[in-house]
Amino acid sequence: MANVTDLLMALGSPEPSIRVPAETAVNNAKETDLATFMTTMLQEFRDENKPTFARNMAGTLLKNAVAPSFREVAARHALEERWRALPADVRLQIKNEVLSTLGSPNRDVRTVAANIIGSLARSELPSGEWPQLMGILIGAAKSASEQHQEAALTAIGYICEEGKDHEEVEEALKPSTTEVLSAIVQCMASANEDVKFSATNALCNAMEYIHDNMDVPEQRSYLVTALCEMANACATVRTRERAMESLAKVAELYYSTLPDYITRLHEITTNAIFHDEEAVGLQAIQFWISICELERDMKEGGDMLSSLNYSTQGLTFLVDICTQLLVRQEEDQTEDDWNLSVAGSKLLQSLAEAVGIPIQRPVMDFVYANINSTEWRKREASVMAFGCIIGVQEPAAQEAIQDTVAQAVPGLMEYLRDSKEMVADTSAWVLALVCEGFVDIFLQTPDLLQRLMNDVGPMIGGDNARMGIRACHIIYNIALAYADEEDQQTNEISRYYGDLVVVLLHAIDHGATNDFKRTAQETLNALVDAAANDCSSAYLMQLPQELLARMGPQLSLLQQSSGDNMEAETMMGLLCGALSALARKLKEDFMPFLDASMQIIMQVVELSADYVQQEAMTAIGSIAYVAKEQLAPYLAKVIPHVLKYLKAFDEPEGIYAVVATMGDLSLSCRVMLQPFESDIMNTLYVNLTNTEVDRELKCSFLSCFSDFILNVLGSERFKPYMPALLPLVDQLFRASCEIDIRGDPESEAYVMNLWETTASFYSTITQCFKNTDIDALAPYMANILSFAIHAATNASEFEETQMAALMVIGDTASALCNVSDPQVRAEAKQALLTDAVNGILNQALRSSASEDTKKHMKWIRNQLTHLQRS
Repeated sequence: MANVTDLLMALGSPEPSIRVPAETAVNNAKETDLATFMTTMLQEFRDENKPTFARNMAGTLLKNAVAPSFREVAARHALEERWRALPADVRLQIKNEVLSTLGSPNRDVRTVAANIIGSLARSELPSGEWPQLMGILIGAAKSASEQHQEAALTAIGYICEEGKDHEEVEEALKPSTTEVLSAIVQCMASANEDVKFSATNALCNAMEYIHDNMDVPEQRSYLVTALCEMANACATVRTRERAMESLAKVAELYYSTLPDYITRLHEITTNAIFHDEEAVGLQAIQFWISICELERDMKEGGDMLSSLNYSTQGLTFLVDICTQLLVRQEEDQTEDDWNLSVAGSKLLQSLAEAVGIPIQRPVMDFVYANINSTEWRKREASVMAFGCIIGVQEPAAQEAIQDTVAQAVPGLMEYLRDSKEMVADTSAWVLALVCEGFVDIFLQTPDLLQRLMNDVGPMIGGDNARMGIRACHIIYNIALAYADEEDQQTNEISRYYGDLVVVLLHAIDHGATNDFKRTAQETLNALVDAAANDCSSAYLMQLPQELLARMGPQLSLLQQSSGDNMEAETMMGLLCGALSALARKLKEDFMPFLDASMQIIMQVVELSADYVQQEAMTAIGSIAYVAKEQLAPYLAKVIPHVLKYLKAFDEPEGIYAVVATMGDLSLSCRVMLQPFESDIMNTLYVNLTNTEVDRELKCSFLSCFSDFILNVLGSERFKPYMPALLPLVDQLFRASCEIDIRGDPESEAYVMNLWETTASFYSTITQCFKNTDIDALAPYMANILSFAIHAATNASEFEETQMAALMVIGDTASALCNVSDPQVRAEAKQALLTDAVNGILNQALRSSASEDTKKHMKWIRNQLTHLQRS
């Protein structure tokens, strides 16, 4: 490399002509010879005579070369493998010299060195390649040198942060956790404020994985007592803040232990909220938010025996805290701010969700006392408090307050014109909540709806982006009321539809902020879904051309931006979503726009933006649903992209989108996909066999097989794939039977999902062969029946999974009546015509009140009777 120091300094230049060549040189050096690059950076990093910026940059490049924080797992693993491929002596040199740099007199350099150690630990500790690391750091933390203590604790803090995010690091840290905690608490008692902070920060980062220690009462008290002392009495704000954050984690992670400390914690948090610096008070509020959210989750999950009911017992004092905080608004604060007033509203919302109806009276007392105040802060606080309690998604609570909400609506609409914008803004937010949870107040009262529309239209068309966004939320929530409606001739918003479309398109084009434009587009998309039939020819038929006209400029922006224009990506994704909704809504009336739509969508899928690609693929599926055989000219371009996305298994959201698109294509295009069958089937098969593919994704791929086999291949074209695919499906099922799902909700959900998907797959192929060549299934029938009986028996608590398995029994019984091999039929009778199967059917019937279940049970029994007589 050229002069290294100059090169590193150039990386910080604001001038592209200086910075870009430096970036290129650095990247080339790293790719050409990683070992030399790293040792060069190490030398620069350790040189006390070099500028601090150059040293810090060298340290950052060193860290990123071995342990970058890439979101893409595969990319991160690739670089970590490059690190492991370096000669052992080079890796050892780097580790030792970075460790020794913790002794640098330059604090900035020490901090960067600690960060590098944390990043290296992610790779080295799990593999056992740095066994002495924690011992060295613990020794330094216990040394007499305050500088060494601070540096060692900072490194321990970074390592603990890696342990929080990576299970393998957490596991590697367990043998030394007790010693680490001992050193941390010892240093929390230091007279040096920097050492205190580093120790408290390390403990905060470790809270997620010290369960074994927190289970021991003596150790737990030792840690909590130390945190209470720091939060209450430490001289520096940042340490008190971090200690209070740790106490909030105690509430979240170790909730059941709170009775031992709750009295003291109540005192400490209340004092912090009202008498400490805001940063500390915010963490104290988070302590109570954590408790309320946990108790809400317990209530929703029916686990009230585990609840300590602090939210209910402390209702009066918590509501009092919240209402005192609500009136401490800052001028022109927004919902994106985080201050004591905003945090108070968050706590009140969490409290309302935890306790439900009991919170309504004390909060309404506050509302009635302040709603007509001449002080804007009291007016706004009362409206905010009202919104916090009506947003609770609990039927009993909604029913209890519904009349109050109806009475409040006219006043809320008056406050849209309040002289203080914050009051108007909060009132609009509450009206959006009303339209979300109590929309019938408007839909069943035409005069109120008319008045609301008269208010929100000008808000969307006006210059105030903040109020325009609120108005969009109001319309969006009203539109959602029709999301599940099919083939409505008209509805309550039809008379306003045209004006809303016009004003939303204006906002999309001319909104004062990108956020406003994006929200307007989201609202238009919801309005498309809500359209009744009387809006179709009058308004929807004009929208495809409007959307396509806007997609062109957005596409140009994306093509020119090298993938870093998030606003354009989001807007293009929303436009694709709108086009998708229009295709399904307009059906055959969409066909005049087919060619223009597919041309621009195919350009969109060429982009590198994941979100945009997903929305574009979804749009292709929706258009296929409408176009059917008319999509044939585009398939040669579409399918390669489908295959590419199916292979991108490290992007789960994209996979789910393309699997759905594959289903739409299979259903709509059918035999037109046969020229691509080999590539599609092989790609799906490889994904099923790949051990790196997430197990949940494999369920999606299996579902994709079912759609493709049923709609595209049929029995004859599927036969060549059977010898490889059917044993693989059985293998996946048998592996799932070895998973212990007791006390493991994630594994339980996966197993049930796999069984339900497998059942669908088996029903699909059985139906394919039923009337053609059922004998082709004979070699696999034993495995199919074994699966069906096992799944139906062991999924009794999961109605949908059990029903899917029982339908396999019915489908195979029906198909096997026609099998030519008497031995296969006899084996099927022996497996299915048993008391055990009869008992499963009886149990399923008893445990479900569904009429569909009764019909299915009757059909299955009839198939078993036919099999018995065959």
